[in-house]
Amino acid sequence: MWRAPALVPVLALAAAAALEAGDPPSAVDVGDRVRIKAPAVQQGRISGRLLERAGDTFVIEHGTRPVRVPVSAIESLEVHRGRRSRWKEGGLIGFVPGAVLGGLVGAYAACDDQPRDCSGAGGATVGALLVGGTTAVLGAGMGALFKVDRWQRTTTVRLNPTVGQAVGLTVVVRF
Repeated sequence: MWRAPALVPVLALAAAAALEAGDPPSAVDVGDRVRIKAPAVQQGRISGRLLERAGDTFVIEHGTRPVRVPVSAIESLEVHRGRRSRWKEGGLIGFVPGAVLGGLVGAYAACDDQPRDCSGAGGATVGALLVGGTTAVLGAGMGALFKVDRWQRTTTVRLNPTVGQAVGLTVVVRF
């Protein structure tokens, strides 16, 4: 019965991860924050609010000026879907070193007063689960404090490669 309390933090993290796994809708609406990669319009990424979707052109508030981006020039489009915490990463970062340390200490403690042929596997398992579970909860708590933007890549806009352009190859030989 002593193994059940050690599994509680691990099961709690797994259940919370399953609840957060739902995907948001992928529509792009006026007013959404977007990130667009359109090298024909501008090098790098264009990010800002979608001001207007007029026919085959997006008008994006990029900095202080609006940028017109033809749909045919878009290589990738991402829509901002809120912020998320980093509790899962924090839990994993906390669990791994805690489990390693707990396993080592548990194996040592289990075989401390035993003969030389002691394996220490039971003590290592208990130590890894207890210390790893505890540090996973602490790490998840720390990770929950740090929020990051959540972006969803969308295919609402049909992304067409440019048709009809020739590809060339240049070979230079120098002596």
